[in-house]
Amino acid sequence: MKLEKIRDTVGKISSGVNYVGLASLFAMVFIVAIDVILRKVTGNAASIKGSNELTVYLMVYACVLGIPVLQRNHGHVWVDLFVNKFPARMRSFWMLVILVLETLFIAMLLWGAFRNVIGLIGPPAKLTFVLNMPQWIFAIATIVAFAEYLLLVLFDALRYLSDGVKNIVTQEEA
Repeated sequence: MKLEKIRDTVGKISSGVNYVGLASLFAMVFIVAIDVILRKVTGNAASIKGSNELTVYLMVYACVLGIPVLQRNHGHVWVDLFVNKFPARMRSFWMLVILVLETLFIAMLLWGAFRNVIGLIGPPAKLTFVLNMPQWIFAIATIVAFAEYLLLVLFDALRYLSDGVKNIVTQEEA
């Protein structure tokens, strides 16, 4: 199916982008370890300037860029204890409602992230407090991640609408 191929392509892109998140996680652990070692060896006389600020931004990269990969691999935890008690048709209806609401919520998050980045880019450019780097560099990760996440959830909702409901109804009648 064409929709499935498009979803797989977006999923592959999100897996590729996830390597940036993995690299940021590695860099964060490395920076913190070196910073702690420097402070212990020198008795707090030396540390890496801006290490706390940089690790916060790297943690955001690692967390945000992992969200689309979870969606691609169906790794999100759904609180479905209540929904699973419904009959199959009602369960499929509520799953579709949840996917549509999730799509709308992510679209609002994406719009908010986009507006935030536009505000960070505009003159004067907002800089980080210690490192004096433009904040938009770090905020771009949220836009990339939310865009991938939105596409994956949208494709899941469309796939569920076209295939999932038919399969559940067929299984219930059998």
